[in-house]
Amino acid sequence: MSGFEIDGVHTWRDLGLCCASRSISPPVKKTAVKSIPYMDGQLDFSQLGGRAYFEARTLSFVFDLMADTPQDLERQVTGLREFCAFAFDTDIYDDDAPYFHYHGSFSEMEESPDEYGLSSEVTVSFVVDPYKISNDWCEQPVNAGINTVRNDGAWARLTVVPSGTATIQTGSLNQTFSGETVSDIPLEHGDNRITVTGGSAVLKWRERRL
Repeated sequence: MSGFEIDGVHTWRDLGLCCASRSISPPVKKTAVKSIPYMDGQLDFSQLGGRAYFEARTLSFVFDLMADTPQDLERQVTGLREFCAFAFDTDIYDDDAPYFHYHGSFSEMEESPDEYGLSSEVTVSFVVDPYKISNDWCEQPVNAGINTVRNDGAWARLTVVPSGTATIQTGSLNQTFSGETVSDIPLEHGDNRITVTGGSAVLKWRERRL
């Protein structure tokens, strides 16, 4: 049955609630533009940081809840409400997006009960980061010298697992590692030129997709 999971608890498997539909708002690019007098068009500074940036997105799930009594319906709604309401800065695993997960927080819950109190359409929404994140790690070994590392997703932060001590450089950024570390080095979309001095290392990252 379709649904979602947070902290190991699944809406269908553990709560017995079947999701009728889900939706994710489209990505919206952040813009920074400036119109200058006596100039045609406008100046676009949106990628001044070197890449595009996106607004948060809304991930919503709709549940059609039915019960034999109003009390049983309220029990179901309360269970769903309390399960979602405390979700904060957490991973959300959507059954309709296998191999990836979203990261975000609870936003709102809308309830539309019928006049008899025996059924209700309940929509729960989360504000999530613009990118969905791979459940699995991408890994690539790199050796002393110049290496090409390809990232098919959006930019990602590298985790470095060195053999001994290794210094990693990309562009003007460099960092030395002596143990597994979440680095300050971003891996950009496409081919990345990575220079390694000292020992070898394994680079790890989670692919991110819109």
